[in-house]
Amino acid sequence: MTDVKAQGLSLDEWHALLEPYGWANITTRSPAVPFRVAAPILEWEICVMLKLSHPDTQDGEWARRSDLLEQARKAVEAVQARGYRLSDAPRVDLGGRYMYQMGDLDPVFIAEAELRFAVHR
Repeated sequence: MTDVKAQGLSLDEWHALLEPYGWANITTRSPAVPFRVAAPILEWEICVMLKLSHPDTQDGEWARRSDLLEQARKAVEAVQARGYRLSDAPRVDLGGRYMYQMGDLDPVFIAEAELRFAVHR
């Protein structure tokens, strides 16, 4: 296995990388440097509101939660493939709610999940 050198990504490139997995919010951290000298970014904190890979599926609650966990795994692997290293373990918060459709007796589960992790070069 060879090491991959981390590529410097613009904000648009980060969003394009993570878009297949959900909506991303990216925060950067860099050291405070006097005299307004541009400092390198040390860490990227990434929060992704995950989306189902097949949103129109009629699977049950646990199949949808499993799909979101798979999306989280793929998002982390996509970032690692660009050469970034995780600063800490990723955190996935699963949520959701049951909604009734007009005319249906059984509720439909709307799955929600948020993935948070930080990376550095």
